[in-house]
Amino acid sequence: MKMILSSVMYEKFQHFIYSSLGLYFPVNKKYLLENSLNTRLAAVQCDSFEDYFLYLQFDAKRIQEQVELANCLTTNETFFFRDQVQIDCLRLYVIPELLKFGQYRQSLRIWSAGCSTGEEAYTLAIMLEEYVPDCRDWQIDIIGTDINEEVLRKARIGQYDDYAIRNIPAPLLKKYFTVSDGHYEVRNTIKQRVTFSKLNLFDSRQMRTMQDVDLLLCRNVLIYFDAPGRRQIISGFHHALRANSAFMIGFSETLSQVKNEFRPIRWDRTMVYYKEEMSFAS
Repeated sequence: MKMILSSVMYEKFQHFIYSSLGLYFPVNKKYLLENSLNTRLAAVQCDSFEDYFLYLQFDAKRIQEQVELANCLTTNETFFFRDQVQIDCLRLYVIPELLKFGQYRQSLRIWSAGCSTGEEAYTLAIMLEEYVPDCRDWQIDIIGTDINEEVLRKARIGQYDDYAIRNIPAPLLKKYFTVSDGHYEVRNTIKQRVTFSKLNLFDSRQMRTMQDVDLLLCRNVLIYFDAPGRRQIISGFHHALRANSAFMIGFSETLSQVKNEFRPIRWDRTMVYYKEEMSFAS
């Protein structure tokens, strides 16, 4: 039977989850927190929210359970070539500029933050392979990070269903995927361009390990954080990005309420935020 989260326990869990993960659940999303907590209560066989709260803090398995709770709290819906206007912006506008700035070092470092099951990171790898004629002469590193270890495991395997691949043009699907038992698996030529690792965007120490990034995508992730949390994460992104780098958030997201050091440029119906001296043609 589903348990109802009291106001007192809601505030305790809200504070605990915010302080440890940075994820923010305002009152209007209390039901989402309640649903996830009920799922984990059943999984670890706790009889009450009070018992589960103690479990998260003191049980011998608390670290693993905190990971499981984080996995349960985050939505991981994604697919290849998501939001076509942003894909076009990257292909026609952002990546060519980054290649121009990076020519002298022949390297490009791309970060997919909140990468979920890997579709975005692999999409970027396919785009570079397909649209950059001499990309094999470049040192290209694509890093996918997420707080959810289960989605990272799936990303490394690189197998997807019909839903995930539905926006991939047929020639690219044939070229970069193998098909087996109704699953589409990313070919090794693309897999080897991407690495996946666990990272908590709210952990300043972990964020400092990310440096010299040329292109950062963090799409549909900042919605999980409140304004102070977003400011902290944006500051970490700014530190991670090198000069003349680009940053993109979700198609429906905005940084309008977050003071930041990025300059916004509109391309069609989407925004690109860039650091320092990058110049884009209108």
